[in-house]
Amino acid sequence: MKRSDISLPSRVISVILPALFFSLSFLQAPKTGLPLLYAQSQAPPSAASLDPAITAAMTEAAQTFEQSDFPGALESLKKLYAEHPNLAPPQIVMAQWYAQSNLGEAVRASLEMATEETPNDPEAYLLLGEILLRQNYVTAAEAMLKTAESRLNEYT
Repeated sequence: MKRSDISLPSRVISVILPALFFSLSFLQAPKTGLPLLYAQSQAPPSAASLDPAITAAMTEAAQTFEQSDFPGALESLKKLYAEHPNLAPPQIVMAQWYAQSNLGEAVRASLEMATEETPNDPEAYLLLGEILLRQNYVTAAEAMLKTAESRLNEYT
């Protein structure tokens, strides 16, 4: 049986998904205050709008990542985050880079580490919930999304 042959239970389609999208429409993106769905559709700030030192450090970490030195890139991001805690957590950035590099298992592992390293930041829970939902792990996805929502209410 192909994965595409598996259909979600009608309960998910009729109850959980509309409730999820309704809830997400009111969530605010961490650190921006914009509605989450709106914030995700917007382009990130240009490099010119960031502090040149931050831009240089991010570029260096990205280059380290591109050389497949993942631990080195993560260490650079952790140092940068320690100095600038308003930036995205290091494991979230790594997950984004892994996703762009088509390293799916690393994405999930990085997000799971993010929940341990920055447990109050809702973004990792939200992204893990989305991954689990796409993989048809509906119950686990629902739990992860509820955790994201509760963290978002506490997040400053």
